[in-house]
Parts: sequence; structure tokens; C-alpha cells
Amino acid sequence: GIAHEIKNPLTGIAAAITVLKDDFSPEDGRALIIGEVLEQISRLDKTVNDLLFFGKPTVAEPTCTDINSALKKILIFASQHRGGKNIEKKLELTEDLPPVYVDPKQIQQVFLNLFLNAVQAMQSGGVLTVTSSLAHVDGMDMVRVQVNDTGPGIPPQILEKIFTPFFTTKAQGTGLGLAISHRLIEQHGGRLSCVSQDGVGTTFSVELPAYCPSQDELEKAHLRTGIIG
Repeated sequence: GIAHEIKNPLTGIAAAITVLKDDFSPEDGRALIIGEVLEQISRLDKTVNDLLFFGKPTVAEPTCTDINSALKKILIFASQHRGGKNIEKKLELTEDLPPVYVDPKQIQQVFLNLFLNAVQAMQSGGVLTVTSSLAHVDGMDMVRVQVNDTGPGIPPQILEKIFTPFFTTKAQGTGLGLAISHRLIEQHGGRLSCVSQDGVGTTFSVELPAYCPSQDELEKAHLRTGIIG
């Protein structure tokens, strides 16, 4: 209830500020101030969304997804973020990977969070490398995606807490981004892990089952849950 009480006014404030921004030319210093206000509103909105999602996760709507295509699109979104333009981005994707059965919006949320964390870790520039491959884990074929940055790394005492809800070392943030990402990947039958080395960088690994149900399997699942059509 509190989250909605905050979210609804924020939407109105953002709309009003956007209208005001249109009255100024890009060269007007006041336009820059309004742009900063809009950015802070967007940050607050994301915080509220994180709290809403953590308190009441949405039901997944999985579909057979080409992970490589998804990664390319998500990286474009991350590149628009402040600071992203100073980062070299490398895509090292294995071709002809099997599809994964995931909710595209939720997976976008996970990887956008990982990409933006990597960008924020490289304040002075660096390299963001995204790789995909097929791995064999515990007798299962898994599509593995690794997100590597060349930032300062994460100290061991912090690394063990990064997936803990509300834990954060940032001046701004709820500490829910990685906790939500971890939960989403687990709900998809996968695993999210991290290794880091001080002064060298950090690598987050996402493993998802290389599986996509057939039409017959989907129809049987619908019948079991009472869903028709």
C-alpha cells in the first residue's frame, strides 16, 4: 500500500515535469536541472518497483527464448545509461545455442541489473564482456551467460553478502537488485553465482536449463492447471 501511495504521485510528477521541460531549449541551463529531476524520479520509481516486486513477485510467463538475441537487445539498453559510453563492450556469444524457457521481461530485468552493476563498477572506464556458451552441469545441459567487468572487484567479506536482501554498499539503492535477480533465476530452474578478485574484476554467471517444451507438453500442462486455449 505504501509503495502504491508513492508510485502514483511520482507518475504525475514525472508527467508534469516532462511538460515543463518542453518549454526550454536544450541550451537552457534550466533544461539540465529538469533533466536531473526526471532522472531522480526515475530512480525513485525503480526503488518502488523493486520493493513491490520483492514483496509480491509477478507470475512468470515463460516462452522459448533465444538468449543471444535477448542479450544483444539488453546490452543496447544498458549502453544508454550514464557512464556506459565510456565502457568498451564485448559480446562473445556461442552460435546455435538451444533456447531457454524463460519469461523475457524477467530475464531482461536480471541481465539489465547485472550490466548496469558492471558499468557502475567501472567509474574510470573498463571492459564489459558478455559471453554465452553451452555447459554440462550435474547431468543437465545448461545455457551459461557470464558478465565480466574489469572494475576493482568485490572484497570477500562483501561478496558473501551480495545476494542478501537490502544489503548494499551504494549511497543510493535498496539492495534488492541482486536479491531479486537471484530469486528470478532460481525460479527458472537456474543458478546465479559470482566470483571476484580485488583489483582484477568481477564475473557473474547465470546458468539456465537448455530446455524448451514441445507443444504437446504445453497443452498437457494447460490441462493439468485447468487452463484452456
